[in-house]
Amino acid sequence: MTVPSPVRLLVVDDCREMRESILAILARVSNIELAGEVASAREAMDVIHNVPVDVVLMDIRMPEMNGLEATRRMLAGPNAPRIVLFTFDEPQVYEEAALAAGAHGFLRKSELWTELVPMLRSLESRRSI
Repeated sequence: MTVPSPVRLLVVDDCREMRESILAILARVSNIELAGEVASAREAMDVIHNVPVDVVLMDIRMPEMNGLEATRRMLAGPNAPRIVLFTFDEPQVYEEAALAAGAHGFLRKSELWTELVPMLRSLESRRSI
């Protein structure tokens, strides 16, 4: 039986404390490899062009370029990663906007601690081999 390659994850949030919390969750999860953690969508765009990334976990509300616009741009490029967006604000409105932008998943920040790992496992199981 072949062991699947790790899911390479990029974490994008302008709040350092939030990124650190997410990294603490991921540190206890097998088969997840951190591809990077950045504070802006522009930085995320640079990373996905230079480093293999399977999944981008990104906040919707950020200065300069929000997660919705970044999702559209990332998905328009070659070797597009799967994208999971999250936010604190107006979940229903943002969930609809996230899915319309092409995101593969949406989480409320309050759900990250319980739903992030199952969401990543779901995306992992759908990866093409």
